Amino acid sequence: MATVGCQTNPVPFSGINPKEIVFPPKSVSAIGTDYVGIDGHWRQSAGQIHGLMAVNAVHIDCYKSEQVCTESRASLSTSLDKFLIPPMISVMSQTYRILSWSNGSIVARDEAPVADIDVDRNGCLDQLGKEQLRQMHDGRE
Repeated sequence: MATVGCQTNPVPFSGINPKEIVFPPKSVSAIGTDYVGIDGHWRQSAGQIHGLMAVNAVHIDCYKSEQVCTESRASLSTSLDKFLIPPMISVMSQTYRILSWSNGSIVARDEAPVADIDVDRNGCLDQLGKEQLRQMHDGRE
């Protein structure tokens, strides 16, 4: 599907066999002691990771001085996935706070704030939503 403005236009999906897709190899690079970059793909190893598509490619940048890692992932839903959606390409970016950094190990966690916010038909936040955002920004929640 391609979206232009508010209109959705289907894009033909050629019958690619997901089992024939070549995944990027795992690659780790470091610059000094402040940066580590990782390229590769995620795969299920135990249990089920919600929303992880079988066909994906990932790039992760970690900066020790900033105490953050950013994951960028491209995914393609295929017949290998158990989602009830048509074949679709998606891209996401997620930032994680670094909890620890030592030789051979970086531990980072998603600590993004969340809120329930109502938006009226004109796309405007209601008063309660504005208050929730203000409290989250001020660190009171």
